[in-house]
Amino acid sequence: MSKLLALVPALGLAAFALLPSGCALSRPFRGPGYSSRDGVTVESPPGGLVVALTEGVLDRSRRGPFDRAIRDVDRGMASQPGLVGYALRKELFGSRVWTMSVWESEEALRRFVRSGLHRDAMRRGGEATVEFRYHSFRAQPDEIPVRWERAIELLEAEGRPGYGG
Repeated sequence: MSKLLALVPALGLAAFALLPSGCALSRPFRGPGYSSRDGVTVESPPGGLVVALTEGVLDRSRRGPFDRAIRDVDRGMASQPGLVGYALRKELFGSRVWTMSVWESEEALRRFVRSGLHRDAMRRGGEATVEFRYHSFRAQPDEIPVRWERAIELLEAEGRPGYGG
């Protein structure tokens, strides 16, 4: 029995080592124009809603200011004009982070990107960013929220460096 118990820590480490590096924690999609029960609750323009995706690779040694900036943006998102909803995702054992936000219009997205809330977060957390990709596109209300798997595929295929908008 003692030999079996001695294997438990080794097996635990082996199981930990086998976890995929892509394990991620996501905050559910939420916002002033979205209900988890009813979906999008605002009227969509004829061309659809604007989806903005970001992916960042962070320098883990400088991550503290980035994480604090993200918390501040998270607290202020619901008051952003034209926001439908948003979600956040980060790797559990890695350095990648993603955002997804959905807007009523391109102008609403541009206003947010130029807002003090966003500019301050970029200034405070930008030093931690090693790589950054951005992609935006239009989607119909019944496509919201976009599955993370699809969002990541789009960023990999069509994402561009820097911050769009």
